[in-house]
Amino acid sequence: MAYNNLEIEVKLAIPDRAGFDTILAAAEARAIPGLEISTFVGPLVRYDFYFDTPDRKLLAAGMLLRVGIASSERAKLTVKKNTDDRRTRTEIEEVMPPAEAMDAVRWKKLAKPMDLVREAVGEVPMTEQIRVSKVFWALHGIRDGGVWNATFGSSTFIGPRGTAERYDLEVEAEEGATAETVEAVAKIIGRHFSLMPVERSKYQIGLELVG
Repeated sequence: MAYNNLEIEVKLAIPDRAGFDTILAAAEARAIPGLEISTFVGPLVRYDFYFDTPDRKLLAAGMLLRVGIASSERAKLTVKKNTDDRRTRTEIEEVMPPAEAMDAVRWKKLAKPMDLVREAVGEVPMTEQIRVSKVFWALHGIRDGGVWNATFGSSTFIGPRGTAERYDLEVEAEEGATAETVEAVAKIIGRHFSLMPVERSKYQIGLELVG
């Protein structure tokens, strides 16, 4: 089944391992002033594969195509497209086995996310651009009647020019949360831990580092 969503997200950069350790300790204790934290889970692992045309037409169109693998049986095929609001992107994703997701990217299987790709660039070959290995933790809480989710951890970018590691934190809207709620939670976390906002996607960052 395919899901069509409006992703609401604010990204923050964690400067180094020491900064990550400080956030992890506070999250484990559920002790971030100004936030009510209902659940804390982790570590979790995911492997992301980003695809584009050889001349990166999706990037030029403000889009990204990703296969995110959480296990040997479950992957998400996702297409995201920028909107006029820096905090939001349209998102179409479909859950399927990893092999089927890769076949869809190669136009060997029908999938809703690939319909959006076809509309943008035609049925042209997709090539792997970068890979990202993620180890992360997640917090959930409620604010102004909506559920927010914050994930943080390390991302290892792998590409033609080698590897690079970065730490980051992302605040996303879940059930009932608005862009204003996400912005407020991100500001509380950012101020408490001295984190700076990041406007670029992981795909863009990975291309700059190792693509």
